[in-house]
Amino acid sequence: SPPTGKFEVTQLSNQEEYDECLKKLLCVTFVLPHYMDTGAEGRNAYIQTITEAAKKFRSKAAFHWVSGGDHYDWEEAFGVTANYPTFVAIGSKKGLYSKFAGKFDVKTLGASLSKLLGPKAAYSKYTKIPKLDADVELWDGKDYVPPAEDE
Repeated sequence: SPPTGKFEVTQLSNQEEYDECLKKLLCVTFVLPHYMDTGAEGRNAYIQTITEAAKKFRSKAAFHWVSGGDHYDWEEAFGVTANYPTFVAIGSKKGLYSKFAGKFDVKTLGASLSKLLGPKAAYSKYTKIPKLDADVELWDGKDYVPPAEDE
């Protein structure tokens, strides 16, 4: 049965959370541009888009997002460096992954996820999944404030 309560795609906060996700049939990590580039409004719009697109697949897959540039080794391994927004879907039981390329809207993301969960999905093999960077600062939902200059 589908989970009850409000469905929301939240920021991935630690390795344990990621390891849990990887136990699912499909673990989908959305990589969003840094909020310095989008502002809070832009980032919230992305989160709304991915939540809307992911909603109908939540019984088969786990979803979360990270901020682009936060997990360098992981991004390098899946070739997403600086190509945001995107997602990487990992079918960990088979050692396969797929990287999203396309229009970042509800319809296109939904079609892509639907295909990935279907029999004709195209995946690439990965050798290992790097650990996430520790101590990543979680987004507080506010606009970016540049660090104060030292006088």
